[in-house]
Amino acid sequence: MLAMCWLGVMPLLRTKPRREMFWVKQMNFKSNFKLTIESIYKLSIQYNKMRH
Repeated sequence: MLAMCWLGVMPLLRTKPRREMFWVKQMNFKSNFKLTIESIYKLSIQYNKMRH
């Protein structure tokens, strides 16, 4: 389930400009990790709604 959402997120991360990706890497790891978890959680909810 989580893996499916992660596969959905990965292409979005790849299409982002490199400068933005660099900025994300410079961010605090904890807050970055928290944002990632929240975005995956939101995507999983949307994914469940689409399936039903």
